[in-house]
Amino acid sequence: MKIIGFLFALCLTFFAKSQISYDFAKTLPPEGEKSTTVLKTFFGTYSSDQTDIDYQFNKEGVFAISFIYNSISRETIRESSTYSVKDGYLFGINGVDSVPCELQGEYYQFALMFKEQIIGGIAKNILTKLNQTTYILNFEENGNFTPSYLTFKGNELTIQHFTYADGTTIFDEITGKSEKSTSEMNFITLNPTKEEWLKISQNDISDTKLLYKKR
Repeated sequence: MKIIGFLFALCLTFFAKSQISYDFAKTLPPEGEKSTTVLKTFFGTYSSDQTDIDYQFNKEGVFAISFIYNSISRETIRESSTYSVKDGYLFGINGVDSVPCELQGEYYQFALMFKEQIIGGIAKNILTKLNQTTYILNFEENGNFTPSYLTFKGNELTIQHFTYADGTTIFDEITGKSEKSTSEMNFITLNPTKEEWLKISQNDISDTKLLYKKR
């Protein structure tokens, strides 16, 4: 019975550790140089085979571009005064003049593009510059931030989003932190000094590199 009780307690401990959520009180790196966009050399739109989201960089800032795929039947178009198809374009979709479409069987397939500004304008996210080729995109949520690394090389871009292993101890040396707990999660907000931040390896807080190529 003692062994069973020990194993049960161990499982509870592991479960509790895995339910910790980390974020940061300020943008990273501490005292880092804030930017409104990337260097002009890297302007353009980047796509990846690993994700459905494209990223666009220009003088206005940074944009995330995604597509929602849909279809409409030939019967609906025939019987509707709202929709029409001409020369491979579908007219009548709310919010756009027209969209390219393709007839497959009895349905016209089309995609709607959504473009969201994530740096610049009214976006609350903050971009900081690490060096001539690498930036941190600090995503804001409820007043706190999580970092994603953007690294440019020629016509390629790699993105690594924030992550950490269950039960990680890499943040233990950070003295500035606050905690808030619920029945399901323990939220820890970190406020590292510049010196504390430099001790943390990028590989320990970022996931697999997503490769993007400029169109």
